[in-house]
Amino acid sequence: MKAHKDYIMPAISANSDEMVINPINLSFGGDLETSFLNDYYQNSLKLVRVSLLAGILLYAVFGILDAHLIPEMIGKLWFIRFAIVCPCLLGVIVFSYFSAFKKYFQPSIAISMTVAGAGIITMIAIIPPPINYSYYAGLILVFIWGYTFTRVRFLWATMAGWIIVAFYEFVAIWIINTPYTILMSNNFFFISANLAGMIACYSIEYYARRDFYLAFLLKKEQENIKSANEILEKIVEERTSQLTATNKDLMQEIEERERAEQKRIELENKLQQVQKLEAMGTLAGGIAHDFNNLLMGIQGYTSLMLLDTESIYPHYEKLKNIEQYVLRGAELTRQLLGFARGGRYEVKTRDLNEIVKKSSEMFGRTKKEITIHTNFQEGIWTVEVDQGQLEQVLLNLYVNASQAMPGGGHLYLETHNVTLGYTDVAPYQNNPGRYVKLAVRDTGVGMDEKTRERIFDP
Repeated sequence: MKAHKDYIMPAISANSDEMVINPINLSFGGDLETSFLNDYYQNSLKLVRVSLLAGILLYAVFGILDAHLIPEMIGKLWFIRFAIVCPCLLGVIVFSYFSAFKKYFQPSIAISMTVAGAGIITMIAIIPPPINYSYYAGLILVFIWGYTFTRVRFLWATMAGWIIVAFYEFVAIWIINTPYTILMSNNFFFISANLAGMIACYSIEYYARRDFYLAFLLKKEQENIKSANEILEKIVEERTSQLTATNKDLMQEIEERERAEQKRIELENKLQQVQKLEAMGTLAGGIAHDFNNLLMGIQGYTSLMLLDTESIYPHYEKLKNIEQYVLRGAELTRQLLGFARGGRYEVKTRDLNEIVKKSSEMFGRTKKEITIHTNFQEGIWTVEVDQGQLEQVLLNLYVNASQAMPGGGHLYLETHNVTLGYTDVAPYQNNPGRYVKLAVRDTGVGMDEKTRERIFDP
């Protein structure tokens, strides 16, 4: 037999090494990139506003340095800080509260970074040397702020960073003619800071994508587990249903076996009863045969005496009664022989009223304490019965009635012609048609169920 297996959930083995990502622009493939951008935007929005606000405060604080180093140019420098750069950053914060900001999220932050750097470079261009040579350090702060705090992606941050570098090189070389040694020194620090910022930004975005991918796998795994749990619950439910059905079938089988065992015991009891009856029938047949021979002898002598006796003889009626009783005894013997031979009876057309009348009169002579009432329908239909068997049934009914009325009572016998249809005879597997109804009723205590089951037994 083929083994039954339940596959609950697929095996998933995933780690960060399996994350498929473009190493240049750090992007996923397909719909996963769209899901990441939506998640990245939702998780970055609050931090972007805080970082822009921090940038505004930091940019404004350096206005104090302007006032100490070059107070004569404070108007121009503060105009750049407070009229151009800070309002630009503040505008991006305001713009972030609009739904359209999601579409321009990265360009807006990259422009903010570029504007902040361009503002410092413009100050370097208008501040007289040698003070302006040291202002490049402010660009390093812009790189740190832009690459690490603004949540701008690596590609956009790199573009903004190199635009700032290119603008600085243009101003330093072509506008303020920075001395070579200072330019080389500044570039080493300046470009190194830009490269370090790129590496930091690359790492930040990479690990952000890695965390997102792991969360994505975790969610997928949870969905698989949920699906597996649902499948498991369904399997458990099916198995429980199967087990319930099996238990039900088992209980039915046990009940059927118990009924079969009871039926077997009943059949064994009936078989034993039949065997006993068969043995009794054999014995009764032998006794009846011998008894019948005795009766035939008595009948023969009685008949011979009647042939030689006139009707006026005082004992003539007694002899006739002896002959009638002998005939009656012979009839009973014949019935006993029929029972002993397995029920071979003589069925003839009889008058039910006559049979009931004779049997009740005979019974009434032995039970004087019982009053017998008869109500026979005139013109009763004839019936096909074995008279001896019917008389035995009637005798059983009379005896049962007398036993139910030990102190005396009333016995009612009625006959009726009835016509039965299909619905009337269906429970008894008889044919519809004309029947004769015999009703026997008494004023006794009644019969129990066991007695009613054997009421028609001979």
